[in-house]
Amino acid sequence: EWTPCTVSCGRGAQSHSRSVVVAAAGDGTDCTGNSTETRVCSVGECPTACRWSEWSSWGSCSVTCGVGLRVHSRTVVAEATYGGEACVGGAEEDEECSLDECPHDCQWTEWTSWGDCSITCGSGVQSKSRSVLTEAGSGGASCTGAVVQYQTCSSQPCTPVCSWAAWTAWSDCTATCGGGQRFHSRSAPDCEGVSSEAETCNTE
Repeated sequence: EWTPCTVSCGRGAQSHSRSVVVAAAGDGTDCTGNSTETRVCSVGECPTACRWSEWSSWGSCSVTCGVGLRVHSRTVVAEATYGGEACVGGAEEDEECSLDECPHDCQWTEWTSWGDCSITCGSGVQSKSRSVLTEAGSGGASCTGAVVQYQTCSSQPCTPVCSWAAWTAWSDCTATCGGGQRFHSRSAPDCEGVSSEAETCNTE
């Protein structure tokens, strides 16, 4: 009887054997042939596991400056067969890559609202301002332009303020005797009231 196959799958070997029952005697002929025979046996295909290739080298970073990603990959070299173990994991992996800092330009804040007018009436000046929010870096453009801007502002018209000039000296009397008059005056463009006065003189 043949022995079991030497493998549980694929191609193996099995054998059977015999022994001399009666040995030759006298002028008898010896037994010929082998006492054991071997043959190939096949017990179906063996399962084979999936196999990945080696990982490729890492690719270039996805950015030219700052922080990005780079990727490497692999491929399935042999698919699983006959119930073998499937490939586990992904065909690509990525990781963070960091290059030199990217240039960034200087940034201003927004302008403030216009401030109050410098006067309460007539024509004055008001201003607004801004400041640097982010300084330029790594070769970026610097901030240009003014930090403060000015413009004229016109409020309500000013109410004229009365301011009389001093009275002038009295004029000469209009007569040397018998009574005459002399005068003095004052001026103020925006004032209301008496701008000149007269009085008698040389009454004797």
